[in-house]
Amino acid sequence: MTTAKSRAGASKLAAVETNTDIVRDTVADTVKASQAAVEKNVAQGLALSKDQFEKAAQAATKNVDEMVAFAKGNVDAVFASAAIFAQGTEQLTRAWFALHHGAAEQAAEATRSLFAAKTLREVVDLQSTFTKTAFDGFVAESSKLSELGLKVTNDAVAPIAARVNVAVETLSKPLAA
Repeated sequence: MTTAKSRAGASKLAAVETNTDIVRDTVADTVKASQAAVEKNVAQGLALSKDQFEKAAQAATKNVDEMVAFAKGNVDAVFASAAIFAQGTEQLTRAWFALHHGAAEQAAEATRSLFAAKTLREVVDLQSTFTKTAFDGFVAESSKLSELGLKVTNDAVAPIAARVNVAVETLSKPLAA
């Protein structure tokens, strides 16, 4: 009986060992499969994250480039406006000095004529003519100076107004998704 019991115990022990081996192999295979699936998912997640980061970086770089170009356009407009204003101011200054130079020459000529006058009536007539001529010349030249000043102002503001229009158009566009 001991032999039969021993064989039965050995047979049960072999069955338990076989079952243990099967369970161990199944667990090992499951762990390997799970580990492979996790590694695959992590690799896919990293690849997706990398793609998303690269897209975001490209979009950010594009936006920065657009902002730099926009700012450069603004600075260029300010410099263009300043150059136009400087040229216009030079024209206005020349016109103003020409007006005063002409008025000084007219006054000198009128003074010479007054000293050459022989009668009081001639002095009054010369003075009246000089005053009328000087006033008419001043009004005409003032109109020219006003028109030139307006032109200079409009020309100097034009580059900045154009940049304002660009800014309005740029800011009116919906943001790209």
